[in-house]
Amino acid sequence: MDPLDIILHKENIAPFYQPVISCDEHIIAGYEVLGHLKTDKDWVSLGSFFRDGNVPAEYKWEIDEQIYNQAFAHYLTQEEQPFLFLNVDANVLDELDNHELLLNLLFQYEKQGLPLKKIVLEFREHDFQGDIESLSHLMKFFTTNGIQVAIDDLGKFGSNLDRLSKLEPNMMKIDLEGIGNHESAFDYRNVLEALAIFSRKIGATLLFKGIEDLHHLHIAWGHGGRFIEGGYLHKPGLSWISRDMVKQNLDEKVRSFIHRANSLLQEQIAFVLGLDEQLANLGKSLTRYKSDDEEAKAIAEQLSHMVFRVYMCERFGYQLTSNWKKDKEGNWYEETIAKGKNWSWRSYFLENVAQMESRKTGILSDVYRDIETNELVRTYSYPLSGNRFVFLDIDPSFLFEREWLL
Repeated sequence: MDPLDIILHKENIAPFYQPVISCDEHIIAGYEVLGHLKTDKDWVSLGSFFRDGNVPAEYKWEIDEQIYNQAFAHYLTQEEQPFLFLNVDANVLDELDNHELLLNLLFQYEKQGLPLKKIVLEFREHDFQGDIESLSHLMKFFTTNGIQVAIDDLGKFGSNLDRLSKLEPNMMKIDLEGIGNHESAFDYRNVLEALAIFSRKIGATLLFKGIEDLHHLHIAWGHGGRFIEGGYLHKPGLSWISRDMVKQNLDEKVRSFIHRANSLLQEQIAFVLGLDEQLANLGKSLTRYKSDDEEAKAIAEQLSHMVFRVYMCERFGYQLTSNWKKDKEGNWYEETIAKGKNWSWRSYFLENVAQMESRKTGILSDVYRDIETNELVRTYSYPLSGNRFVFLDIDPSFLFEREWLL
């Protein structure tokens, strides 16, 4: 639609409200405000209008202001006080120098009862044409006045963690749209895990949007999403709905996630306990071998059905043995290049060693991609006598035959 047509018919524009649901209470905790235009046939989203770089900033601000006013006025008629998420174009505010105009608009409605602490301004960092310092100052301008800010569309367009740390958002909004249920989605989940860890480090809340199916919901639930939104949960509409509208359905879905996760964890725990017992028994018979390498090879041969690489380290990270690796025929051979190297620089190494020393039990790593093979693997490590630790890299084929290990 021509931008001028939208301006000329702005009396037909109204905000739609996309429910934002809390993952702790499973109730509607807020609404994202989405501009729509009434046509002869139906309501049409104004998303393409706002994202079009050729539309003049003055046009966008005029429509934004209209939508904001309607949303604020509607908010004041309601008894509840949920979060109100507003899409804000930083380029428009920067070009027109309208940040104070927006703040004054918020102050105007605050005097009528609009709680500013419930307002969340969503900025798309990847769209901003200025430098990161300008965007940081713009966002801090609002947060210092008690308004929350969010960075939108993370994941979809890549995420520069250094830039995010400078922006210090209250919320980070991750888009799951287009993420399918296939193997390549594993790499995307790695990105989500990194963002989840990063959000905790900077004290930002995660909000997952674009949830269009059960798989998306499971991803959001499993990666620390405090808030969620999307058509699978509830579609946007012209009015607010009961805060409990989605609770029963969401309760059932999450219960199924918890049940499945518990089942997988029980399988993994049994697997680790079984390995602990095997290694404890093997350890009793290792004394007959004359060197660490002979012991490592013996362990590899005993567990040949499930591992493809075995080596030992001492408590400070120095590798005591060669890498014992399995070839395609299932035979074990010695690779000496890693012997004597130190692995304490790996962020998890010393912590895992301390846990094994204290608990006298093995540890199973998360799933990761092996540097040499680029395949998905897990590593099981176990404390042996004499402050030595054996590391068993589990064969990818063994993992894929057991869903509970992936």
